[in-house]
Amino acid sequence: NTIGFQALPFLHASFRYSGVGNVEKNHYVETGFTDWDRSFDVRLNVLKEKSLIPSLVIGAQDIIGTGRLSSEYVAISKTFLNNNKLTGGLGWGRLGSNSISTGFGNRNNPGGGDQGGLPRINNIFHGNIGLFGGVETITPIKDLNFKLEYSSDNYEIDKNLINEKVKSNLNYGLEYF
Repeated sequence: NTIGFQALPFLHASFRYSGVGNVEKNHYVETGFTDWDRSFDVRLNVLKEKSLIPSLVIGAQDIIGTGRLSSEYVAISKTFLNNNKLTGGLGWGRLGSNSISTGFGNRNNPGGGDQGGLPRINNIFHGNIGLFGGVETITPIKDLNFKLEYSSDNYEIDKNLINEKVKSNLNYGLEYF
């Protein structure tokens, strides 16, 4: 469950309470989940897109959680040819798990306590850096968009929760709204 809010036009925040299941662990039989995570995300829109300038966003996910979803990112996006949007960025934490660089210092134990809720400020923008990106195209069909992305998350932290190893960091999909 996530509650998001935007009190200012350039700042978005959300609180999340989630459960992750694993049949080998304690609480799974009673609740279907073993790890409970309370976390807080924040995103700052630094620059709005203009004719020659891309938008710039800086964000942090799970900064007070268990660290399972912990990541930080800097991303730019630019619309071109009126129907296409290109996004690229650098990610740390989970978004740096397909590392292209060692980054700024070590990322300490994610911490946060058993159920999150404690600040993990010392890890922000530390550790390996990954590269991610994507493109979104508005199709000729009304309200239908095509999306393609390269993810910098290798899902290593979730290996005990998934049956098959992730074969590709390339994802695609359709969005209809």
